[in-house]
Amino acid sequence: MRIAEALSILDNPGQGKPAVLKAYRIKAKQYHPDHKNGDLELMKLVNIAFQTPEAINFQWTTGEAAEGQKTTPLTETMAGLWDHVKHYQGITGEIIGSWLWIIGNTYPIKDHLKGLGFNFAYNKKAWYYHEGDYWKRSRRNFDLEELRDMWGSEGLEKEEAEAIA
Repeated sequence: MRIAEALSILDNPGQGKPAVLKAYRIKAKQYHPDHKNGDLELMKLVNIAFQTPEAINFQWTTGEAAEGQKTTPLTETMAGLWDHVKHYQGITGEIIGSWLWIIGNTYPIKDHLKGLGFNFAYNKKAWYYHEGDYWKRSRRNFDLEELRDMWGSEGLEKEEAEAIA
């Protein structure tokens, strides 16, 4: 779910955790199945809508809310890493949020990716790189499609491999 969709379900609360939490509680009281006229399906939707801003630490800009996605430009470090691997056949690169993901047939180049500082995400079957420190705030595991929906994604241009004569 994109941030714009989540905010509209919660009636566009203000920025920050207190505002989102207040909007969530109002909607939870309204749609909780234990209450009169409650609706289980709507309550599930409200829960997902609350988890979306929670996953990005309740921080977004007005433009991001309007576009429904976060995009981060390719940093020099990430551009350098992509330059090292973009010529390999069978892989694609993608920026999701502030993470560089390498997807595809990566087994033949796994040692090279490890040497460059990439880590392998077993449940996603993809390699990732992130600059700086990161602490996971939730126990929930997201698949790549959910990450794309939350943070937006940008494909990277691939260099065609030269044919060996």
